[in-house]
Order: sequence, then structure tokens, then C-alpha cells
Amino acid sequence: MDAIKTALGGVPGQIGVMVNGEYVKFPDAVPEVTGGRTMVPVRAIVEALGGEADMAGGKVTCKANNTSLTFTPGSSEVLVEYTGGELPGDGQIFPMDCAPYIKGGRTYVPVRFVAEAWGCAVGWDADTSTVVIVDVDTLLGNATFDLMDSFAAYCAKQEKNRNDSRIRYLQRMVSTAKVISTDSGEDTVGLFDKVVAFHEKLGREMTLRIVTTLRSDAGKGLISKESPVGKAILGRKAGDRVHVKVSNDVQYDMVIRSIEKGEDDESLEIRQY
Repeated sequence: MDAIKTALGGVPGQIGVMVNGEYVKFPDAVPEVTGGRTMVPVRAIVEALGGEADMAGGKVTCKANNTSLTFTPGSSEVLVEYTGGELPGDGQIFPMDCAPYIKGGRTYVPVRFVAEAWGCAVGWDADTSTVVIVDVDTLLGNATFDLMDSFAAYCAKQEKNRNDSRIRYLQRMVSTAKVISTDSGEDTVGLFDKVVAFHEKLGREMTLRIVTTLRSDAGKGLISKESPVGKAILGRKAGDRVHVKVSNDVQYDMVIRSIEKGEDDESLEIRQY
């Protein structure tokens, strides 16, 4: 596999990132796994996806496909602003399950969050330790049938690898599974409830839904019960002020404004990885 990876432009022994069939070059910093998430130097991945990155005031703003992402190193929240189409352009704050950071003078961001925010499909090739990103619109814009057939075969291989990995993962989960109670008081936050909370540090409201880890999706406001925010608000009531501790350096308070009771209606997809 190392020979294949090298032939395609990858580096053996290093986590690779491939965009539309081509390995991304990381000249002075390399991708790494931190807390179970693949983190990559921001400028290299953003430019590979056809965007641009601007760093100012301790923040990094990435723009592509009419969507702007503003990260703050050390914070697990990202400002998402839409600059085109039918989506609102005033921006929303979304929580992530990991925080960007600075290492060796380079800012690292979660590659999956960035790529999916810009409408790309993201997969993992375990054989070559490579994150595979596909911008379908760009890749197939002028595709021939041969290219489409090749792409379909490639997708089938990725789907098989993903399913095999998921089976192994679920087998491990079943062996260590515990029953999770969804019962909660009528006036307290429980699993699958929708919560409107005021973020005191940012000075704005956020709408969140508490879900199981496998169904969490920070980009859609679906927050894992195991996340810092989830742990802070579970079991609390409207009007309560809660303290969220992401790390020793990132902490803030939120006030629960309202609670809308929910239930597991099986409409939420299980997260892929």
C-alpha cells in the first residue's frame, strides 16, 4: 500500500488527505489525529478545496462555496456565515466536538468539519490512512461516462471500507453497551429535548438538541450528551445558568431560556465517520 500511496503523491507513514483524487501537499506541517479527530494545517486544506484563509485578530476565517467559517484556536465553536443562496447571511455559532489549535506556528482545524461545511463528501481509506474528500460538483462537472464509472467503482470501495469499519465499531459498542434512560422531568433537559440557551460570552442565543454521541452533528445543532455543553445542561431547568468547561482555557456560562420536550422518533441519522 505504501508503494501505491507514494505513486499517487502521498507520503508513507503519514496521514494523507486526498481531494478529488489528488493528495494535498503539506510543505511545513503534517496532518495528525488528536482526540479521535483528524486535524490538518488550515491554509493547505482550504486552498486545496478552492478557498482562501485569512488570519487576523487571533481568528482564522476560511471562505469557499458561498460559506465562511471563522475559527478561534482553543474554542470548540465556529461562526458559520452564508454569503449566497437562500440561507441567511447573518451567521450562526455552532459547537464542534473538538477545538482548533496552534502548533509549530500553524493553525490546525478538523478536516471533516471544514469539508462537509462546504458540501463535500468525506471518507476514510484505512488501507492508506488517507482522508478522502470528494467535491462531487467539481469532479463531475464535465465528466465523461468512463470517469463516472470509475468514480462509482471508487465510491463502492469506500462504502465497503466504511461499512466494514462500522461493523467492527458497532461490535465493540455492543460488547460494552449500557442502557440509556430517556426519562426526564417535564421541566428539565433530557435526551432528545430541544433547548434554547443564551451564550453569555458571545451575547447571542443558540438552539441545540441533545442526542446520543452517534447521532451528534455540530453543524446541525445536534449536541452529544457526552460533550461539554451536553453534560452542562442535562437535567437543568429553564432559567438555570450553567457553566461549560471545554478546557482550562475555554470556559463560559449559558442561561437556559426554554426547553421543548422531544423523543427519539428515529428521524435522526446515525453519524458516519
